Amino acid sequence: MLNEGKSGSSERILKIRITPPWWKTPLAYILYTFLIAAIIILVYNSIRRINRYKNELTIEKKVNELKLQFFTNISHEIRTPLTLIIGPLEDMMAERSLSPVKRLQMGIMLKNAKRMLQLTNQLLDFRKIQNNKMILKVREIDIVVFTKEIFESFGPLARHKGITCTLNSDFDSFMLFADPKKLDIIIYNIISNAIKFTSTGKNVLVKIADSEKTKSIEISVTDEGPGIPQKNLSDIFTRYTILSNQELAGTGIGLSLSYELARLHKGDLLISSTVGKGSTFTIRLLKGKDHFNNAPGIDTEELFNHEPEFAHIRDYAENLDEDKRIHIADQADKNLMLVIEDNHEILNYICQSLKSFFTTVGARNGEEGLHLAKTINPDIIITDIKMPGIDGMEMTRQLKEDFTTSHIPVIMLTSKSDLKDQIEGIETGAEAYIVKPFNMEYLKTVAANLLNQRAKVFSYYLTNKANDSKTLKISSKDGEFLQKLIKHVEENYTTDLSINGLAEQSNVSRTVLYNKIKGLTGSSPVEFVRKIKMNIAAKLLESGYNVSEASYKTGFLDVKYFSRLFKAQFGYSPSRHKIEK
Repeated sequence: MLNEGKSGSSERILKIRITPPWWKTPLAYILYTFLIAAIIILVYNSIRRINRYKNELTIEKKVNELKLQFFTNISHEIRTPLTLIIGPLEDMMAERSLSPVKRLQMGIMLKNAKRMLQLTNQLLDFRKIQNNKMILKVREIDIVVFTKEIFESFGPLARHKGITCTLNSDFDSFMLFADPKKLDIIIYNIISNAIKFTSTGKNVLVKIADSEKTKSIEISVTDEGPGIPQKNLSDIFTRYTILSNQELAGTGIGLSLSYELARLHKGDLLISSTVGKGSTFTIRLLKGKDHFNNAPGIDTEELFNHEPEFAHIRDYAENLDEDKRIHIADQADKNLMLVIEDNHEILNYICQSLKSFFTTVGARNGEEGLHLAKTINPDIIITDIKMPGIDGMEMTRQLKEDFTTSHIPVIMLTSKSDLKDQIEGIETGAEAYIVKPFNMEYLKTVAANLLNQRAKVFSYYLTNKANDSKTLKISSKDGEFLQKLIKHVEENYTTDLSINGLAEQSNVSRTVLYNKIKGLTGSSPVEFVRKIKMNIAAKLLESGYNVSEASYKTGFLDVKYFSRLFKAQFGYSPSRHKIEK
């Protein structure tokens, strides 16, 4: 039977499901999400950890800087009491009547006071090393003699502690290139630590040996102290690391400084230690000088200076040469000195020490010093730098900018020993810069030279024949003032030159004129004019004038008086002038 209107085919349906690859599965996406989140967290934690380390490093550097700044400030403060220790001791040791026993005792005191000064200077050396500003002045020294003299300075301390100290050397003499002052710090610190940590009845051995293997000289210091644990040896030269918990332990600066200085010498500082037996520190210094060639931080001008020089403290001379006693022009009329110092004891010490040579006046701060300088017109000023209110720098700057006081020489006394501070002091117009603690004899000499050079100033501007015009310490403003004044006198020497007329010509008051001429030349205005006239008279005599003509032409009607003045200035009578010339 036929299927009417219906198809005879049967339809089949096949359903095919294509599953995604494993990396596109929901589980994979979940894993991706967790992985991305983990990476983000890991990166975040890493960045946070790095930032924390950076912050900690910054804080550590800041703390170290603050520590160093604190110690530096302390070292500056220590210089003031050291000045009051070293200065009087040197003054007392200069007395010939001092007994040998007292001189020996004072010598020990002075030597150790200066050593204390060196220890404070180590803090300043630390800062220079930190800022890469340390310069080695390398010279040739006998390392055996050098080490022996440092070693012997510990004799009294070793005997006091009951310690046996021995120095052995493989040779009697050996010339080595090093910076004496810096090497002194290294050796002194190492021996000092050895004695410090060695108990009574035990030994300290210092040995100087030649190491062919390393081509160096090795100075080893062996003690019988408590020793240092192996785990701490790697940190022993780290700044502020303390050797032990003992009361004798220091600030952790000495060994670090010694290590840095040894490395600057292209050498090394090594350590070996056994707990309960002791430690050995070895200073290794290379032979010769080739390792210093073209090395940064080396003073090449000193490198080839073969004169031995030692950095340790020399004993103060027992006798002063009578021929080298201080001399100041016009001793009959003492020069007026203004001393400005905020420390009452140092102020009194300077004034008392110099009162035999000067009439001294004291001021306690910059404001008072500035007022007195303008009021009493001193011949010379000694000033501290660090003072409340107006400091020494600002006070000096104001004095030098004021025409009425610019001629007064200024000596700065300060505990700031950095070169930039000294440059800043000189740039303000100061004639000299002396670091505390200072030697009183040196201060006297500097003051005397500044006052005695006034005659050279006058001679230079009058005749241009000064021996060394470059050494004259005079401002351009004062030099111009003198030149104009001398030129005016030379052009008008035949007329009656009054003080009022000179003051009017210079556009200053009579008082200012007197102070300027006296301060710059050491002569009063009358003497100043008279000396110029005598110089003109000498030239007239040379050109053919006789004594009477030269006398009348320069304004002297009394020939005998003229001859007396001429002889006082030149040392012979005007009639012999041509012969002497």
